[in-house]
Amino acid sequence: QTPFDLVCPPTSIAFNQTVTGALESSDCQANIDTRQMAIDRYTVRGYAKQQVAFAMEWGAEITAFTIYSPQGKVVYQSGLGFGKGLRAPTTGYYDLPEDGIYTVEIQTAAPPVNPSASYSFIAEALGGPNCVYTMDTAARVAKVAGDNFLINFSGTASCPWTASSDANWISFPEGATGAGSKTINVQVAANTGPPRETVVRIAGRAFTIIQDAPCSYVGFLDEKGAPKDAFYTFWGLGGGGFRALSVVTGNNCTLTAKSNTSWITILNTVGKNVFMTIGENPGAIRRGEIEVSGVKIPIVQGSGNLGVVSGADYSNRIARQGILSIFGEELAANTESAKDLPLPLHLSDVDYVRLFNHASGSNDYVSLFYVSPTQINVLLPEHLLYEGPTRIEVYRKNGLISRGEFVLSRVAPAIFSADASGSGLAAADVQRITASGESKYEKVTEIDGTGKIVARSIDLGPDSERVFLLLYGIGTRLRSEVKNVSCEIDGQSYPVDYAGAQGYFAGVDQINVLLPKALRGKGEVTVRLKVDDQFSNAVKIKIAP
Repeated sequence: QTPFDLVCPPTSIAFNQTVTGALESSDCQANIDTRQMAIDRYTVRGYAKQQVAFAMEWGAEITAFTIYSPQGKVVYQSGLGFGKGLRAPTTGYYDLPEDGIYTVEIQTAAPPVNPSASYSFIAEALGGPNCVYTMDTAARVAKVAGDNFLINFSGTASCPWTASSDANWISFPEGATGAGSKTINVQVAANTGPPRETVVRIAGRAFTIIQDAPCSYVGFLDEKGAPKDAFYTFWGLGGGGFRALSVVTGNNCTLTAKSNTSWITILNTVGKNVFMTIGENPGAIRRGEIEVSGVKIPIVQGSGNLGVVSGADYSNRIARQGILSIFGEELAANTESAKDLPLPLHLSDVDYVRLFNHASGSNDYVSLFYVSPTQINVLLPEHLLYEGPTRIEVYRKNGLISRGEFVLSRVAPAIFSADASGSGLAAADVQRITASGESKYEKVTEIDGTGKIVARSIDLGPDSERVFLLLYGIGTRLRSEVKNVSCEIDGQSYPVDYAGAQGYFAGVDQINVLLPKALRGKGEVTVRLKVDDQFSNAVKIKIAP
């Protein structure tokens, strides 16, 4: 049945009146979609273009809230849950489609009905029960030098309204409040900056004002629409690179451009674009300048000679699947470290770091351990198969791209040191296996009372104990055979029991070597690795008497 069958007669209410009620087993019932429902109905008079909203709170078992137009069409309907609230629409107001009597219907399954099926609602009309507001909501385009718009606003007599805008360049010279119909004066200030727009609202109605930039303004914005401090670009490739700079200025402006820097050549301007070539940069980050219609724009070009070194000993020997460190200027906006695995491809404002192998032409993205303005630590991917001269490129979100060159090898052994300098005391552990098979782990360094890293003497123990030195490094896991890996201690070469991935820390290798009893009493000794005829850096350990 429809709301107009009068099986469940309605109660007349007014807009802005709070209505309370409850659905009970004794309430009027009707067949709705073949279901027997308990129903309360209310009617309210509305007017075409009247701005209304419906807010409701209810207890248990209320299942639907529906609003019908005078013609019986659904204006709004919501299936309800237990003990909730709603506002329709969530923000703002609906425009009623026509004059006439609107029906509000609240329903639940019947019988039975939970005694707590109570509710309250209000049919809210903006301005008052009989208020209707209208105006032309088409967008207005304001002159750059400033403008005035006379808005023919229509409102029901004595119904109040307020005009507003979030922009400080919009004002209402003849007042921003009133009642009934009025021609409202909206004043737009002159624009000296980039193009802008805002929304003017009057009693729930709104229109947009758009204002262009003057030709005296030339600027450029980032991806969020904020002004940029400079135009950031890449290092230049193959003797230079073609670049286009899109600027913000007025729509009817003609740009002029010139370069104030020898390594920047202006080609031409088309529309709001300046086309130029950037000379290749073989050195550190450099800064230049161009002028566009008399406005100076800084140009920042990425470095072409980033330092690329091993992440363990800072040498230029770098292996596949290893960890490397990149050094330079303006590599990131701030310092940030990866928080968990898998390692991210992005940190801070570093968009990504990419490899390019010259021989194969392959491109690969690397994972990031750490970024800062002057250093980035990365993990090379496991799937890399190529070797030889390789370029690494750091891409920042501001457009700055810097690069460095290095040679990638299959193996390049390097040992981590305790102070992360690549020399001095080893970053290592000792594994002690007793005659009974018990295994214990010990550190080979400690912090003294002054905060300095010092050696802990390694006790080689009785002949019944085996003591292994566990070294940590990179560039070893792709060795040919373990027999081709040895550890040189105090000038004497010893075989290793294991040389491969450490298994817990990404990119880190582990080398296990049995310490012979003949080393007892040697004191501080030098340790280095030999992997497929490649030597590592040297570090130190201390053997007890």
